[in-house]
Amino acid sequence: EHDYPASATVTELANSGWKYYLMDVTQNQCRLYHMDHTLWKTINLSVPAGMYLYDVQYVTETLFNADSKVELAYIYYSYDTTLFYYTYYMKIVNEDGAELLSLPGCAFVDVIPSGTFGTKMLAYVYDYSIVNWTLNTRVYSLPGTLVSAEDLPDGADGDLLPYPNPAR
Repeated sequence: EHDYPASATVTELANSGWKYYLMDVTQNQCRLYHMDHTLWKTINLSVPAGMYLYDVQYVTETLFNADSKVELAYIYYSYDTTLFYYTYYMKIVNEDGAELLSLPGCAFVDVIPSGTFGTKMLAYVYDYSIVNWTLNTRVYSLPGTLVSAEDLPDGADGDLLPYPNPAR
């Protein structure tokens, strides 16, 4: 159907519907496309010189705040070639580049719906610069909910069986 020149995936935005988004490491950009593959928006990501874009996650609307702008989390890193360790950074920004959160050391982030406790973001913060490196998990409450194509009705996940089942 189409060939994108970098890693791309699909997201469902709360207001704008289904979009492809692409992580362009060389341009430090996240580009969003309509489902017919025409360009919709380009979000420039601030990555300092000597650092490299690692991941773009949670391209959403209304997850990290209540406005209608597209927002996302992105991770970038540097590598210490003398002491041989990585240093990671995570930022959450909106489509205009306005920073909603900056988290040094964060190499991975996970957003989890937590029932009556709301939507939680777990940020895993590493410090590889010390012997016996450390890991901390920072928990954030998010104002929005994650729209996901993988949402299942309550109780359905335990009832799903693979079909056809080649083990039969």
